[in-house]
Amino acid sequence: MYASVRWIMWNLFLAAIPVVLGYAAAWLGTRATGKRSWSIWIVLAPVLLLWLIFLPNSCYLFTESRHLFQAVEHEALWTRARHEPAIAMQLAFGGAVALLYSAAGALTFALSIRPVKRWLQHAGLRTGVWAPFFFMLVSLGVYLGLVVRFNSWDLITRPGKVLETVAGVADRPVLAATLGIFALFLWVVFEVNDIWIDGFSLRWQRWMQSRK
Repeated sequence: MYASVRWIMWNLFLAAIPVVLGYAAAWLGTRATGKRSWSIWIVLAPVLLLWLIFLPNSCYLFTESRHLFQAVEHEALWTRARHEPAIAMQLAFGGAVALLYSAAGALTFALSIRPVKRWLQHAGLRTGVWAPFFFMLVSLGVYLGLVVRFNSWDLITRPGKVLETVAGVADRPVLAATLGIFALFLWVVFEVNDIWIDGFSLRWQRWMQSRK
């Protein structure tokens, strides 16, 4: 159980990294845009790159439920849970983790993008035009990390292999279409959570004002 909890906390920590990087990039970007300082842009560029590299970490949480489904199928957990209390607890724990991961993934994904989007809109960029390309890029990043099993360091240690894999997607139309569908899914997830966060923030402000 301790190993499972440690694994859960580690994955949540990884998903929180792009949130921090997103707010840092927006903070630096706002100052770089206002002051037009090249020194800030020199710092901002690597922060944005790291933000983009780590952003798929939050998306990985959407897929963690596959481990539960695989266990249910291969180990017959659903049938065994009716007669074995320990298996029932294992199944309940796995379901709770899958639900937590999906919610945490959706939330951290939206929180990672929101500050950068607000900064770019304030700077006059039409983010809606670039959104399809952006989410397709994130979808590709998820594929590289989750399926091909590249990690962030491979962009530095094996850039040629990573680029070769990316270029190979164009020769696999089914894979490219699948990544496009997943990109659309990510776009919808972000927009829904973006609206939800705005609504929650507004209700929270009203509640705090009513208590004064």
